[in-house]
Amino acid sequence: MSLAVGWPTLLLLAITASAGAALLIWGMFGDLASGRLRCPACWYSLIGIAPTESGERRCPECGHVCRGEREARRSRRRWWAVIIGGAACMGVTVVPVYRWAASGAWMPYTPDTALIALVGRPGSGWAYSLLTDRLRVDDLVLGRLEQGRLWEWQRSMLIKRCAAAAGDLSLRIEDRDYARYLGELAARNFADRELVASGLATAASNEVDAPRCSSPQAIIAAAEQGGAALIKELSPVVPNVLGDVVIADEAGDAADRTPLDATRLDLEFDGQEGLDCIVVVNQWPMRQVFILLARRGVTWRFCGSLSVSRPVYSGERARIETIGGRPFLVYPQSVAHGSDFRNEREVWCSLTASGISEAAQFPRLGHLDTRFALGYDLASGITDTFVRDGKPGFNVSFKVKYTTNESMWERIQAPGVEEARKVHDLFERSWTQRYVWSDRVGRFVVESWAHGGVTRTDTPPTLGVRKSTFNNFVRLNHDALLEFAGSGAPGAREWVTLLPRAWPTAPAAQTLAEEAASLPVPVRK
Repeated sequence: MSLAVGWPTLLLLAITASAGAALLIWGMFGDLASGRLRCPACWYSLIGIAPTESGERRCPECGHVCRGEREARRSRRRWWAVIIGGAACMGVTVVPVYRWAASGAWMPYTPDTALIALVGRPGSGWAYSLLTDRLRVDDLVLGRLEQGRLWEWQRSMLIKRCAAAAGDLSLRIEDRDYARYLGELAARNFADRELVASGLATAASNEVDAPRCSSPQAIIAAAEQGGAALIKELSPVVPNVLGDVVIADEAGDAADRTPLDATRLDLEFDGQEGLDCIVVVNQWPMRQVFILLARRGVTWRFCGSLSVSRPVYSGERARIETIGGRPFLVYPQSVAHGSDFRNEREVWCSLTASGISEAAQFPRLGHLDTRFALGYDLASGITDTFVRDGKPGFNVSFKVKYTTNESMWERIQAPGVEEARKVHDLFERSWTQRYVWSDRVGRFVVESWAHGGVTRTDTPPTLGVRKSTFNNFVRLNHDALLEFAGSGAPGAREWVTLLPRAWPTAPAAQTLAEEAASLPVPVRK
């Protein structure tokens, strides 16, 4: 909301404020005593009236008795004028104060402790954004600035509130996710990340007393026949899970054209050898459903299910990973998809007799283009799995390539812009993250991350594009950008020297541009 108002309103407010101020001043200071003796009741002059032995003076006009010289030297206050003038002065501030409050211009001045206290309260998304900025997180860079804004007791308080908010099912999913994200940013070690993870709302499968299912052999046989047969076999076992699937008639039989898988596992739920569990992975056109069945005693019952969107980026199917004898359901999930932004994450879920619950997730593939000042391509993958002290874990290798972008020059007219529009690779960053199973929270937690052979336990890198990071992006990648300017690639020098036009709020861009302009002109091959 703009703070600007029209000139007629400003003129009226100015006249009202001036009249109110004049009336207020007149009421308070318009008739000062200035050493005169006057009756405080009728303000008649008492000069020349001798006091009695007790110091009293009687007003010859109204008969009021002044009980001392101090009372006779009072200044005259017109309180009605003070009230009216003060009300007028306060009244003219209502409109600008209201507009200022509604614009949110006061938000950046909110103390850190107050922002932390708002975490977990509905409608406090602005507090999340400010706290993210004050943690000085640079999403586009590897080797972020030191997180030193918060005191340690504030950081501890923030982590605890984020853990509580992440597990508060009364909040919106977006608020819970942002609380988890903010808590992970504030965490500096494995114990802090465990605390954040302990509050995560588990999207575990519903543990219900469902009817007994038929023999696993019948379900496996139905899976081998096709979609319609399997749906018919599972419908009484997993109520309200398959209800939205449209089964074509016998002539069309569209459901049969969708492949289905049945995976047999031994989860040792009953402590005996043999088949204990069946995970059915059903991929329908817009989603994938995972159904967990467990043998309890001599009967089979529905254990839990999980329904997620089908990946549209890689198109890969779910799989079962076993680490140290523990089975995990691993599947890719598309977070967003479009011509200019694609993102896919890999989700790990633990399989137990209580159902399916999320155990870890990390970005797997990512692409950003056209609409932002910078573009990037991200790829990650698991390099190895391990067991340490009986706890499973895995290492993930990340690699992100930053590119220039032509859209940032659309509204800029300057010499060299046409050359700067050419898209080039800026540089690459790579690092690894280690995930270790935590018995305390029943999920994987990031233990450490490594870059350039150096292992670190602070907050691992994150990926994103935010305007507040542009200046830090230039600062922390100064040498790489300067090397790019002198590379001789067509448009590289122009791109760097014109950065202050594209990022006017980034002082580091101006410094970099001046250094790039002084470089010798490279000989283009």
